[in-house]
Amino acid sequence: MSFQVSQRSVDTLPPELIYEIFDLFGLEEDIELSKRNIYAISQTNRRLRQLALHYLCRSVELSWSDVDQLASRKCGTDIDRTITNKVRDLSLTCVDADEHLVPAILKRLRESKGFHYFSNLSVLDLTDTCIEPEDLANFGISVSLQALLVVWRMEHGFPDLAKWPQLSTLAIGIEMVGTPDRNLSLFQPVSNSNLTRLYIDEDHCELKGERDRSFRVGWFSKMCNKITLPRLRSFTIHSTYGLFAQIYDFIQRHPSILDVNISCGSRSLWLSFEAIIKLIEGTGIWSDDGTAHGPRDDPEARSEHPCWAFAFTRVPDTTIDHQNRYLATSLVLEQAVDGMQDWDVIILEDFLRLGNLRVFSKVETLRLLFTRCEESGGPFATIMRMVANELKCWPSLRSFHLAMFLTWEVTWEDLPESLDGLLPFFDEAMPMNECWSERLYTLLDLFETLDNLPPFANLPYYPQTREQKCKMVHIIYTEISKTLNIPMEKLDMEDAAILMTFWYKRHRDKMAALVWHIGAECKTLEEFVWYPHAHWVDRNRMRNKWSWVFGEPDGRGGRVAEDLHEWVERSDAPDDLTRMDTTVGEMKNFLEERWDRKPGFNPTKAYWGP
Repeated sequence: MSFQVSQRSVDTLPPELIYEIFDLFGLEEDIELSKRNIYAISQTNRRLRQLALHYLCRSVELSWSDVDQLASRKCGTDIDRTITNKVRDLSLTCVDADEHLVPAILKRLRESKGFHYFSNLSVLDLTDTCIEPEDLANFGISVSLQALLVVWRMEHGFPDLAKWPQLSTLAIGIEMVGTPDRNLSLFQPVSNSNLTRLYIDEDHCELKGERDRSFRVGWFSKMCNKITLPRLRSFTIHSTYGLFAQIYDFIQRHPSILDVNISCGSRSLWLSFEAIIKLIEGTGIWSDDGTAHGPRDDPEARSEHPCWAFAFTRVPDTTIDHQNRYLATSLVLEQAVDGMQDWDVIILEDFLRLGNLRVFSKVETLRLLFTRCEESGGPFATIMRMVANELKCWPSLRSFHLAMFLTWEVTWEDLPESLDGLLPFFDEAMPMNECWSERLYTLLDLFETLDNLPPFANLPYYPQTREQKCKMVHIIYTEISKTLNIPMEKLDMEDAAILMTFWYKRHRDKMAALVWHIGAECKTLEEFVWYPHAHWVDRNRMRNKWSWVFGEPDGRGGRVAEDLHEWVERSDAPDDLTRMDTTVGEMKNFLEERWDRKPGFNPTKAYWGP
């Protein structure tokens, strides 16, 4: 008797069965959305499953409980090793259920005879819990590691990276508990010839309860004079309370650094833009070791252009051979105004005239966050025409981003007398947000606010009586209905998009004309992005983003400008707010790629600016 061997494959399966498999496994919520399709396909056939495994295991996210189970298997199974050795990008997370168990898990891992998994990692992300040095050593088996992201207690000093000879990227979130009991300056010198990208966030962990910021110290600045990274190209330090002279000196000692991102940890600190120019050029004297010629520069000196944060990229100045000198290629700046004196007032067009400096002759990207502009004087259109004229000072400029408060002192035009007192209520650059929350204001919120307004003795155009308030509500309704071409009875009182759409339609044509003028004046400009926002909303939150891309000349002395306006129509989530891109360089690109798909410790959502 002969037996017929069944030759079954995907080709012989009924289509209905394959569709059912796709439907079943395509809804698997534990699988990252971008991988669900290939996961569903892998369930149809053993051969496809083997092939898909290589792809699906390249980047995985596990809980610490999963790792604990692996470690408890002593020698482990062949399947365990086969799968874990395929992983290249590993993120370990603390889910709510096992967060309190993590210390015990870490202790068991330290006591185990050896952690033999994940030997081929390229990226290791441990930012979901604070790691001790001995815990980090558990992953020493991954000698091919190229990028490490970790949360670190400040008293541990700089991590020992000797186990990973190929490590080129390090991102550290610093956690402080109480006051440091170790002198960071006493640590041994550190040298690493492979590290090219360094990211530090010195205010990563918001601890429970009140936090005394008077104890804040600069983790990196306390020991950076003993750190040498000869191949470092990208350096970022956010929310630092440190000694800026020490940080600037670190940058100066590393001529290989070509992109920098720095932000202050407190609004009571501000930095001199004149000193930043020297930092970019490579001409500053920041060290007080007695070897420098001339007086030491002060990063926090009195300045006409103080700022809270800045970022830049630069290239070597090839016209100067005997010294390390640089020219900026991009510049991001958040101007400081809170608590400033009269001599500190920032005038936008005055700042733009600095484009004539040689150090900015190659700047292609310029992003400015100005918290006030009323000192520039005149209506907004006049200010923007001045901006257009001064942008000619930037001969290589291709992309210009501007975030700016529009206050009542800076108006678009003279309003009719009937609308004069209504400007704060319906003509803000973006709708108000509810106090202490991110929820957008609706018409209902606006009218409730108006109804609860107390009388303003010194502002007679504000509503003083119930009758005046009702009249004002009617005027607002009429104006919005006319502008949006929607009958008043059909206006949705709870639609958060209405106020934004109304503001956009009122001012789009006026702004487009100004943008056309900017394009005509600045011939090199390819992109103009504007983030209008109101004065009484948190300055770090923006919901409007208007962008234009310039094309060929239009025959009228200007260039065609394509409107790419964006705004958040309906959202209660802070993460959906439009933000200005406030980081630059290699580290920005690396972190954006990772954190666009992962929540939690997120360096690309800048800790300063919008």
